[in-house]
Amino acid sequence: MKLNSIEKISHANCTGCGACYNICPKNAIEMKLNDEGFLYPIIDKTKCINCGLCCKSCAVLSPKYENKEPKCYAVMSNDDALRMKSSSGGMFSMLANYVLDNEGYVSGAVFNDDFSVKHIIIDNKNDLDPLRRSKYLQSDTNTVFKQIKEKLENTSKPILFCGTPCQVAGLKSFLGKDYKALIAVDFVCHGVPSHFVLKKFIEEKAGNREIESINFRRKEEFGWTTSMYIKFKNGEVYSRLFSNDSYLKAFSNHCISRRKSCGNCISNRLPRQGDITIADFWGVGGYKKEYDDKKGTSLSLVNSSKGEVLLKKLKPSMKLCEKAPIEHAKKFNGCIYKSSPEHPERRRFFKLLKQFNFEKAFDYAVNRKFDIGMVGIWYGTNYGSILTNYALYKTMEKLGYSVLMLDKPLSMWGNMEYGDTIARRFGKKHYEISKVYKDKYDLKNLNKYCNTFVLGSDQIWEYGLCGCAGNFVFLDFVDRNKKKISYATSFGRYSYNAPNNIKKVNKYWMKQLDFVSVRENSGVDICKKEFDVSAIQNLEPTFLLPLDEYEKLLTNFDSLENEPFITTYTLEPTPVKKDILLFVSEKFSMKLVNFLDPNPTRLNKNNELLGLPNTKPGAEVEEWLYYMKNSNFIVTDSFHGVCFSILFRKNFILVRNPKDDISRFESLLPRWGLRERLVYSKQEIIDKDLINKKIDYETVWKKINEEKETSIKWLKNAIEAPKNFEITDIDAINLELEDIRNLLSKKDSYISKLESQLDKVNNDVINIQKSISHRLGLFATWLPRKLIKIFKHI
Repeated sequence: MKLNSIEKISHANCTGCGACYNICPKNAIEMKLNDEGFLYPIIDKTKCINCGLCCKSCAVLSPKYENKEPKCYAVMSNDDALRMKSSSGGMFSMLANYVLDNEGYVSGAVFNDDFSVKHIIIDNKNDLDPLRRSKYLQSDTNTVFKQIKEKLENTSKPILFCGTPCQVAGLKSFLGKDYKALIAVDFVCHGVPSHFVLKKFIEEKAGNREIESINFRRKEEFGWTTSMYIKFKNGEVYSRLFSNDSYLKAFSNHCISRRKSCGNCISNRLPRQGDITIADFWGVGGYKKEYDDKKGTSLSLVNSSKGEVLLKKLKPSMKLCEKAPIEHAKKFNGCIYKSSPEHPERRRFFKLLKQFNFEKAFDYAVNRKFDIGMVGIWYGTNYGSILTNYALYKTMEKLGYSVLMLDKPLSMWGNMEYGDTIARRFGKKHYEISKVYKDKYDLKNLNKYCNTFVLGSDQIWEYGLCGCAGNFVFLDFVDRNKKKISYATSFGRYSYNAPNNIKKVNKYWMKQLDFVSVRENSGVDICKKEFDVSAIQNLEPTFLLPLDEYEKLLTNFDSLENEPFITTYTLEPTPVKKDILLFVSEKFSMKLVNFLDPNPTRLNKNNELLGLPNTKPGAEVEEWLYYMKNSNFIVTDSFHGVCFSILFRKNFILVRNPKDDISRFESLLPRWGLRERLVYSKQEIIDKDLINKKIDYETVWKKINEEKETSIKWLKNAIEAPKNFEITDIDAINLELEDIRNLLSKKDSYISKLESQLDKVNNDVINIQKSISHRLGLFATWLPRKLIKIFKHI
């Protein structure tokens, strides 16, 4: 049965007001912190009775805007000492004092000992001061809604609730009806950061010092403005105006540290939720100079008849209570009628905050900076390409670096693979991806954002595959002061088959790399022979990542199959391979589940060539992983099919064609004692008894783990090592001149085309002029004759 519960609300829309938590009759809902530090309702389904009360109490599911268009006032308390204690003009304090003078209750937000914020209820003026002043993070309403309802049901004393618009909306929705004694006050809200954000910030500022207090509005030092003031118990202070404080800039200027729902809040608009709305009346001096004495002026919006009555009662305690145009107020406080949009880097900011200190997370998110820019064929529609790039990206993240995956420039493979492919769908979920750049000169902009550049693994240096990318795959766009690294990059063959003139330019850029590692031992020889560069062999990236990182991708694929199966992954189907697949299936008495190269240009043809049932053409990466992980046996012709067979500790057979280049496999299998798993025919499988022979994975993984440790250590050292500035200037100058000559030749060609087009236009104009002259001559001859005929008739 589908739950009629608050689970209908996505995390992107939930405001965390706590109405559902307060109303649940079975205590089946708990407010829990998510990984960003915001409270969300979590349902215990064993307690839930599907009553639907949580949905009925949700202001997001059923928003109500019952108030009228507001009247706008500029307000100041006549008590200057009270104003100095307040954020602006003292409107909240005047409201609270009135309620408390009438033996009522006031509910507002206070700091906890750890400087998180919660709502409480007071009934004594001595307890009022902690409720004053702005607190720029979200408060926990806990059971306050329940407590307010109980008091409203059992007493006629006034109760003032002050909170964000969504909290006021949540309280009203929870109560379900209007209570005469309730005074609802909302404030103009810019959104709410979480305690996790503030805690991260203040812990870094405090160091070993204990914090005594935090004040976002210290008028004694800064006047009427927003500021960050942290007082430590040893007497020291951290004191900044908002323009010089990263926490306040993250919250206010950039809106990057707020709750997800704040970017499109359904309550932060007109008409307002409270009977009265309070805020700073920023810019009020521009309307009337005397309304701003620099000590603080409150903006007060009266939204209901209850609010109007209350304002009249408060006037004796005011030195200023004058109407002002709401349009003027809107100019300086847009959140009166709309929310500030979410910062596009919000998700990344919270991710960075878990890795780095606050200042770096803020700087990197707002300015879109990265420790590493990575070049790889992550967009290639091939499971191996996708996952080897994923593995290296995640490995560098786990080492503590922020990584930007570089998209391929327009000059590479034209417009292919920019669409909605399995690779791009996967990439959007897991990477930070650069914009698309045009060419080398456009790519140079990346130097502003990345400190180091890393060439990924797979066949980036296979000329037949990536030759069209030019020297992009040798990092020719990277400035000399930036570090360049290749990790386990592959030539894909025993030799480098580029033309000699291309090799010459490649050699220059290869020698500019600070650290070079390749995937195959044949690549070490190629680097020395063709480029005079010393390289080392490192482990294929898919082996660097712990197995649980792949298993995290499989959360939605727990039970796709109910019976044992054999997984096959075939890039190039042939009759021989098909015969082998059927043979293996028969020997195990298990069905085959077949995967093909998901590249859409080959998929249909390969599907026809394979011609087997239970084939999954174009399956998503996660589904492919599920079947590799849960299979009883694997048959593949793919390098990464072998890698994931080993990763998941599966017995496997690798089938190749006799004329294939097997340099990648020869570099992988023999060093782990797995060379016999490579076959060319069914007979070899029989002769080697590969159906029954088990792989000794304890021995295999002992060797892999040794290589893994060495390779990760090499990668970290390469990233952390200082930049080597030794360069050959004469080669650099020659190559730059060659680039300039290429550009000039293109320019001359372009000018030549324009001149040719201009000549054509000039010829066309001359021809048109001749035609016009000819027609005018004919007309000049025809007209007199026609006139003579006309006169004769007259």
